[in-house]
Amino acid sequence: MLSACTGPAATSPAPSASATASVPTAAPTTPSATPTTGPQPLPAADGGPMLWRVGTTVSVQDRWGRFEATRYGFVDVTGKLVVRPRYEGFDYCRDSSGRVDHVIGTATARKADILDLTGRVVARTPTTSADCGPPGFVIFRRWSGGELGIHRDGLLEIATGRIVVPMVKGRHIALVNEATVNISEAGGEYFLNPETGARTPHAGWLTSDTTLEPGAPGLPATATRPDTEGDDEYPKVGFVSLAGTWAYPATLAEADGFEDGHAIIRREDDTSTFLDTRLKTVGGDWTDLWSVGRYDGLGWHVAGYQAGVADDDQTLLGTDLKALVRSASAIDCASGDDVVCTVTAADGTRSIHLLPEGTTIAMPAGYTKALNASLVVDADEANDGAAGRLLSLQTGTVVPVGTRTACEPVDSAWAVCQNPDADSAPAVFDASGRRTAFTAIDPLYDPSPPGGVRYYRVSTPRYQGIVDTSGTWLYRQSAFTQLED
Repeated sequence: MLSACTGPAATSPAPSASATASVPTAAPTTPSATPTTGPQPLPAADGGPMLWRVGTTVSVQDRWGRFEATRYGFVDVTGKLVVRPRYEGFDYCRDSSGRVDHVIGTATARKADILDLTGRVVARTPTTSADCGPPGFVIFRRWSGGELGIHRDGLLEIATGRIVVPMVKGRHIALVNEATVNISEAGGEYFLNPETGARTPHAGWLTSDTTLEPGAPGLPATATRPDTEGDDEYPKVGFVSLAGTWAYPATLAEADGFEDGHAIIRREDDTSTFLDTRLKTVGGDWTDLWSVGRYDGLGWHVAGYQAGVADDDQTLLGTDLKALVRSASAIDCASGDDVVCTVTAADGTRSIHLLPEGTTIAMPAGYTKALNASLVVDADEANDGAAGRLLSLQTGTVVPVGTRTACEPVDSAWAVCQNPDADSAPAVFDASGRRTAFTAIDPLYDPSPPGGVRYYRVSTPRYQGIVDTSGTWLYRQSAFTQLED
């Protein structure tokens, strides 16, 4: 695997992992399921405006049958619901400083809305699908053929509603950085600055919609369009600079974009290594290589790397590319505020490694997997990773979670457990090992740099809303909120 792991997408629903009915109900860490009295403030860290997402579960009928879905709305910093749940998806878009300044809301059979941070719709796109563009712009899309990837994209200026780049069949637009988009058409590709209209043709075809981080010398691209290469499905890859020239020739089997100063590449001889921003190979040669990291609301951040060596052994590297663990039979990393890796040595002993700081913790006897820096479980690899017990490293509390229960981390402070074969509600545990009143929990990130988790969106059988990091309700609505047409 060459591509980096991804952080949670902004449109992802709350985690689906949950607990069995046999889980003992400890004293909840959250208040009882009664509404709060009046709106509670939900400030952003910088004191600026923000729309915090909330959702409600609805029953939807389509031609294949009835199913449950989530519709999203938004609460402002005063704790007032300013946008009733009506969107199926959303994206937070940022200004040139990296702060959220507007939201795109999307739903089937309606044009995408662009909302300011008061909840007011300031523009609509011509299509149902849209993505963030450079500050002040939105990319709108109409897929001609989803499986074939045939695009019909355009670019909209938010302030004026002016279509800067019209939709054309086969045109694909991707965000490159805060001043640039890449436009791909049948005849070639070019970089466009939508503010100035300046175009920079380039000889390559970008291999993905990877953005260009500051200081990176170029984006991965092929010299020929991948789907016109004939019998060669995988044309060679290099790096194209914003000047439109080849910063690195197209001689590689694969290449990822630059992340925190390094790009992972795979050579023709099937060995993998890194390129630094000088486009020099660094960090040694490996049979396989991929990054592990975390999402903080502002973007994906590399915390380390897993590297394959001979005889199927693995090595764990830090962000400086130095080995933190030189040889292990298995490495399993989970993402939260920090990245937590469970390392299994050749003799079967396990240890916990926190990235990026590199701290090592001994795995308690009888436990096999770290969910985050606070919670571990006795996951059985021979039984699809099912766990029977959860242990808090903070308090030493042991919680039976039934049998065949899957537990997943939610950030560094929570875990969600469920038996997929049982008809029972999910269970959310806090870092101390206590079961809460929640059945789902999902991070809400701060809109301003440096990002990080600000609040959590949660659900109970009767309510949905927002809590702080201690689990105290700040906003609560009925799980059966009436939807807006």
